[in-house]
Amino acid sequence: MLITLLQSERQVSLERLATLFAQPIQFESRRRNLQRFLMLPQLSAKALWFPILKYWLKGHFNPHMSL
Repeated sequence: MLITLLQSERQVSLERLATLFAQPIQFESRRRNLQRFLMLPQLSAKALWFPILKYWLKGHFNPHMSL
């Protein structure tokens, strides 16, 4: 759900995400929870996004093909 919000918004701020994130809790609680979640070391580019990109590239491009 959070990934969909991140993909649909051009400018992302914590406050904007907290506003769009439909959870039945107060705005400040949503903002704090989102901030804690986004600060997790498992969500760093090195730990999460690079392996996803690498997997996608391997699936869509032939290693012997030049770009």
